Amino acid sequence: MPYSNHNDKIQWGRDYYQKNKKEFAIENHNYYLKNKNKILKQMNKYNKSEKGKIRDAKHKAKRKKLGFNLPYENIINERFQYHHINNKNVVAIPEDLHQLYISNNLINHRFMVNQIVKQIYK
Repeated sequence: MPYSNHNDKIQWGRDYYQKNKKEFAIENHNYYLKNKNKILKQMNKYNKSEKGKIRDAKHKAKRKKLGFNLPYENIINERFQYHHINNKNVVAIPEDLHQLYISNNLINHRFMVNQIVKQIYK
């Protein structure tokens, strides 16, 4: 083998990928074309799973320059949304309660919904 330790092995793999990037892209594209329905079903299933929803919520929070720390475990069993209690922490609350106080004023929305959050997460 062309490597002597783990770091060399990783670097060798990166170099190999860089040298053969076009071949990898063509191979991946051909695989996608042959298995498009299978891949789309898997993606759809993952996007609807708990992990997929969390990934999407983290991505949305990052775009808004907000954090996504979950200080409490999700105890909601119905449809829920994540609510920022501050700029870094989020909690899961029922969707209908979260949409009760939709407002253009972020401070007013947070204050009103945080009152509900205090009752749910005592």
